[in-house]
Amino acid sequence: MTKIYDWILIGAGITGSALAYELGKLGLEVLLLDQSADGDIPAESLSASGHERDRATRYSYGGVHWYGNSGDMGKLFQEGKARHEQLSDELGMDTEYRPVNLLFTVDPGQDVERTIAAYEQMSDPFQILSPQEACEIEPLLNPEAIVHALILEQAQVNPILLNQAYQQAMIRQGGAMEMGEVQELENHRDRSYSVSTSEDIYRAKNVVVCAGGWTRQLLKQAGIDIPIYFTHAELIEILETNQRLSSFVIPSQTQLYQLETVSSRPELEFLWDEPGHELAPAIVDTSAVQFQDGRLLLGQLSRTVTDPQAQVNPQKSEQEIRQKVGQVLPALAQEPGTWHSCLVAFVHQNFAIMGAVPKREGLYVFSGFTAPMTLVPAIAPRFARQLTGTPDPLLSPFILKSNEY
Repeated sequence: MTKIYDWILIGAGITGSALAYELGKLGLEVLLLDQSADGDIPAESLSASGHERDRATRYSYGGVHWYGNSGDMGKLFQEGKARHEQLSDELGMDTEYRPVNLLFTVDPGQDVERTIAAYEQMSDPFQILSPQEACEIEPLLNPEAIVHALILEQAQVNPILLNQAYQQAMIRQGGAMEMGEVQELENHRDRSYSVSTSEDIYRAKNVVVCAGGWTRQLLKQAGIDIPIYFTHAELIEILETNQRLSSFVIPSQTQLYQLETVSSRPELEFLWDEPGHELAPAIVDTSAVQFQDGRLLLGQLSRTVTDPQAQVNPQKSEQEIRQKVGQVLPALAQEPGTWHSCLVAFVHQNFAIMGAVPKREGLYVFSGFTAPMTLVPAIAPRFARQLTGTPDPLLSPFILKSNEY
């Protein structure tokens, strides 16, 4: 007889893994589904474009940020920080949470006064640096590529280890994790669901789709339209290098949020269901981050192409990323590394989307996070309690509304 779980979660990135753990803590029988174990990606799972399904967590920069937010959002960001400070002990595995300096570069031609004024609205104090002062803190910087830098202390976590820690803790408390690419989602007359994968068929009373950038396509295959979108994120991973970054280097004015806003305007909604459209020009936010084991990520090139398996030119993308990074961090530009691409979910001018799918009792979505490494550890326990009958007013801005369906 087929076992019927209380909850099946589709997608074992940070959103699915954290929520599975939190539901398991409440005593529920949980199954976490993903196409492959984190860090174990078979060659046949790669699309022709090189996309690795549900690997956005692996290529996350791991930033834990709590600056610049007040009110309820500020509370959630601060709560995320507090959760990280004790998650290693709670989950029984070191997540490599540590303080880091965020160094925001101010480029030539940028409106310096306007940039500084924007950062002065933040809740956390920051320091304004000259190019020479910035290079004293981060010796790999090219002083001629910037006119100023802003610095403040935040934190970083190893996203791979954090994700594994959630998964292992979930299994220890009685949950299960299975591998297989989801192929069909079916609602039965008894209001239960079956999820068919390339390996087996599983049953549950409730299903949560936490599939990141693949969420839209997966739900669309089930005849469901949800206002969630994705960027194709491209970066270079360097596993072995003698270079050492002293800080988390990112631009003071990122282009990603503008790209997301422009590409998800309501009048463009119909184009998201047609492959082959590029809804805005691709952008590169010149950035670099290093983890405790020395692994470096350089990026990030982002594009909004409506086909999740769109063909891209890896050599051209890698060349563009290296050229941009080389202007700011010349010592890193030619370090041997590998180009990677993954899908990153987002929603229009909001931090996330979650809740019950209208007219599909027992089906939920939990995806589209901005700043997932900070917000998911704070929101997952709240959402787990809401799913089991305890409404949370702090989550109301993110709840899927029927008029969005």
